[in-house]
Parts: sequence; C-alpha cells; structure tokens
Amino acid sequence: MTIHFLLAFCDMILVAPLIRLYENSLCLSYFDFPAGGVEESFCKIEEIQRPLATLRGWKSMFDTIPVLLVAVPIGRLGDHHGRRKIMALALVGVAGSLCEVFAICKF
Repeated sequence: MTIHFLLAFCDMILVAPLIRLYENSLCLSYFDFPAGGVEESFCKIEEIQRPLATLRGWKSMFDTIPVLLVAVPIGRLGDHHGRRKIMALALVGVAGSLCEVFAICKF
C-alpha cells in the first residue's frame, strides 16, 4: 500500500515539471534552438501552446489505454501469484512511462 501511495504521489509531483519540459522542448524547436535558450515568456504564444495541448491530450490517451487493457489480467495474476510480486512488476511499467517522456522530448 505504501509503494502505491509513493508511486501516485510521484506521478502527481511530476505533472508540472513535465508540462514545462514539453513546453520548453516545443519552444526550442519553434525558435530553431537558439544558443542562449529561449525566455519562458516567449513560450506562451499560441503556436507553442496549441501543440502542447495536443501533446498532453495524446499522452493522456496513451497513458490510459494500457490501464484499460491490462487491469483485469493483472488483477487475476495478482490473485494467483501474489499482489506483492505483481506490484513489483508494475514498477517496470512506471519506468517505461518515464522513458516515454524522453522519447516525446527527443522528437
């Protein structure tokens, strides 16, 4: 139960920095990667905020689809093999979710 709480807490704490990271990535790309970076106020224009909103929407959808697909099978595995082992296996999914962040920012 404690691990579940910590994972949920980490997910909530990461929301604002991830949005800023996505916004910064889009902003740098929009302004053609200037050497000194871009001031944050320049990133608040519609040409950056619209793709940011789209990106967040797609990310939310792709974060939800695996949950819908594997909830029942993972629950049955937890009943059969023990919840602790399956919860530890779920940590692999959390790590994959964080790798997704790097992939989004790279492209």
